[in-house]
Amino acid sequence: MLAWLRSVDRDDETAQAFARLGARRWPEPSLDGLRQRLEEATRIWLAAGRLVEADADIERDDIVAVLDFLRGIAMPGRDVLIGLDEAPRLYGDQGRGTRFVIEALSHELRRGTLRFCGIPTKHVIDNVWYPRAVAAGRAIWLDRQPAPTLSRNWLAPDMAELPLGPVGIPEDFAARLSTWQPLPSERLLPSSAPRTWRFEPGQKRDPGAIVRELGIGRAERWVLRDPYLAEGESNRRATAAFLAALARGSNWPAVIELRYRDPERVPGAEPITRRQQAERLRATILEGGAPIGTDVRLYPIDPRKVRERGGDFHDREVRIECRGEAGPWVHLFWLSGGVDRLMDRTRECTVVHTAGPSESRA
Repeated sequence: MLAWLRSVDRDDETAQAFARLGARRWPEPSLDGLRQRLEEATRIWLAAGRLVEADADIERDDIVAVLDFLRGIAMPGRDVLIGLDEAPRLYGDQGRGTRFVIEALSHELRRGTLRFCGIPTKHVIDNVWYPRAVAAGRAIWLDRQPAPTLSRNWLAPDMAELPLGPVGIPEDFAARLSTWQPLPSERLLPSSAPRTWRFEPGQKRDPGAIVRELGIGRAERWVLRDPYLAEGESNRRATAAFLAALARGSNWPAVIELRYRDPERVPGAEPITRRQQAERLRATILEGGAPIGTDVRLYPIDPRKVRERGGDFHDREVRIECRGEAGPWVHLFWLSGGVDRLMDRTRECTVVHTAGPSESRA
């Protein structure tokens, strides 16, 4: 009985808050319901805290519905602005979760019907309500809490819907919307379509030739992310050979970072200590031709901690950081089977390349 009385009190309080605002309650809101409410609107604002919950891997099933919704409303003749308290970083610095979402919306971003914006300050109406969506000539949809992320749980379970009459968006609120700062989409997206190399068993593969074909200039830093690159003598030799091949295509950088799984944290891993594995890996790289004085940084990763943070230490990725006339630039390579599979001519492997701008590390 006490719980029921409390729920009644909350419902009364909510109803009174809606009445003061001049809004009506929208129980159990949905993306399909919002899509219908946005019909005929030519300009739409959507607000959230950030794009993804954790800038690592994301549960892609959770984001599919939101992506379909955004692609559906960002049609020609419309201007859809997504305001974020924490704006996404430039393409070369994005985590895999952010990169996945932005690339999924690349068509709408390049077409200009959808734009990401930074929000200087949070918008609050009547000291209580935070807007989730605004449609000129239609309504404002609000909640008592600011939206956490756009990719998950963006619509609150119980929202206020404030119809906009002939006067339109209130003047003070429109002034706040005008402070949204659009981000240049070309800086958030890869500079061109992905390029792919597929290697069949028995086919020669030379990472240096790929680097030369792409015209990659002098590199400042390489970052290799592969759980197995240090696992056993064979994989360590493959890693050293891969680095030497890259150098033949461009140059040895000042810094090389290697991220791999920690043998002391993974059941069934190589029966060796973390320190022994690091020493052997470093020695193999130097024997493979890395110049003395190269700053080789080794980062054993505990996959369990990555999973606890919502990530997944699985994808094999190579990052080459350069600096050109246009500023810092990053080349990203995804390896379908990892460094060891790429360097083994008896196995198949696929390499996918993208590139884009990065923040300065100076």
